[in-house]
Amino acid sequence: MDASDILVTERLRAGGQGVVDRGRYKGTCDVAVKSVLSTSSVSSLEDEITVLTKCTSPFILPLLGYVRDPYMMVLPFMDGGNLREYLDGVREERLPEMYATVEIAYAIASALAHLHAKSLLHRDLKSDNILLSRRRFVQVADLGSARDHAQDTTMTQAVGTLLWIAPEVFNGGRYAFSADVFSFGVILTELDTRQKPYFDAPLRGFQLTDAIRAGDLVPSLRATCPAWYRSLAQACLLLDPSARPAATEIQATLALHLPRASPLALAPCTA
Repeated sequence: MDASDILVTERLRAGGQGVVDRGRYKGTCDVAVKSVLSTSSVSSLEDEITVLTKCTSPFILPLLGYVRDPYMMVLPFMDGGNLREYLDGVREERLPEMYATVEIAYAIASALAHLHAKSLLHRDLKSDNILLSRRRFVQVADLGSARDHAQDTTMTQAVGTLLWIAPEVFNGGRYAFSADVFSFGVILTELDTRQKPYFDAPLRGFQLTDAIRAGDLVPSLRATCPAWYRSLAQACLLLDPSARPAATEIQATLALHLPRASPLALAPCTA
């Protein structure tokens, strides 16, 4: 891609290492443009590009292209915001309910199964990193922390991801596929309650963190949560990583409960 073909129109978010802007590509389509703030962050962006080139799942936000000067990657613009924003909007009756809970869960599980089949760990799976389209598509994004499973990887505990981190990762253990599954289990509770994880926990701050670390506390589900869904979420949130289901098992379970002719199961998102 050529930088002159991209017109940045709006700042979407900024972080310590980079920014994400909304833009227009060749004046014809909306795109998201992810760029770095310093040369020291270029390698991180290159790693994410490498990961995305390996992914072909329709439920993972695809790489459209990249520019080397200035260094940036170009992705589809998802006009429905992220999952956390959507759940807040539905709960507060500011947004219509566009998806069945199982549709969103199936899309995320499918993306996770694809990553794991490629021997890739997401390592930062959370509702903020699930993007939606108003045309009813769901895609997993932000693979900047993704790593090959063969590497001896540990997870840096960033403040924004604490509520989704598996207990063994809190305790300095090796990040494995099962840690991604735990994070997915946390998202299942969000989909059920539409609340942030641990919203009803009596603990806050370090006390909450210590309880999660010890495996004494997991996010809650509604009393009216369907039995099969509760069983799946609880299995994903088991303290023993080896006892958690594989992403392919989760995907198969959710597929049994998908609404018939769900568009999420039929077509990829091009945003």
